Amino acid sequence: MVKGLAYYKPYFMDAENRSQFDKLPDKMKVYRGYDECPKGCSWSLSKEVAETFGSNIREREVEKKDVFAYVNERTEEEIIILEEFDHEDL
Repeated sequence: MVKGLAYYKPYFMDAENRSQFDKLPDKMKVYRGYDECPKGCSWSLSKEVAETFGSNIREREVEKKDVFAYVNERTEEEIIILEEFDHEDL
């Protein structure tokens, strides 16, 4: 995780998202849909959701400890992973 941002992790998720995050396994498969930019911090636990964001799909396994946040306000099962960015990107 990007150094310094770990401080904000507990504040990024509301109680419902935190509860769902706590139930996730230690390793999980995530998907990222894209047309032009394969790099990004937004991933989904759902391949079907990822497909709505682009015609290309990246798939990877991620450890829970490397996940910054889980957000599901738009029922996208979004997993935020910040490791692909240099500090200049933030």
